Amino acid sequence: YSTFFVAAAGNARLLADSLGLFGITDGSEEARFKWTRIICAIWPLVALLLYIGVRAPTKMILACGTGQAIMLPMLGAAALYFRYKCSDEKLRPSRLWDAMLWLSLAGFAIIAGWSIFIILLKIFSIFFK
Repeated sequence: YSTFFVAAAGNARLLADSLGLFGITDGSEEARFKWTRIICAIWPLVALLLYIGVRAPTKMILACGTGQAIMLPMLGAAALYFRYKCSDEKLRPSRLWDAMLWLSLAGFAIIAGWSIFIILLKIFSIFFK
């Protein structure tokens, strides 16, 4: 239960910062504070409306989990980019660390590929019964 509130607050802060980065707001501390409060109020209401409208919380959780699984390779690619392009040489990790980083990216790609495969299988099973 508390995870919902922590995630709502974190996502509100992230979205408020993004509004400033994309020029939708002026990006000032006052604007970020205002939009964080607004989003913190709206976020739970949207979740409630989705729950009332969809009436399938298990499917909603699975859909969100699938979306996150598909985005995992992007996270892995970003980690590799920062490792090789933005890391200070003084903080360079060992070869084992690099190998594990590449292994995690491979795992992310496998999970995303499997998730996409399952989604496409379900979509095509609807059309080709």
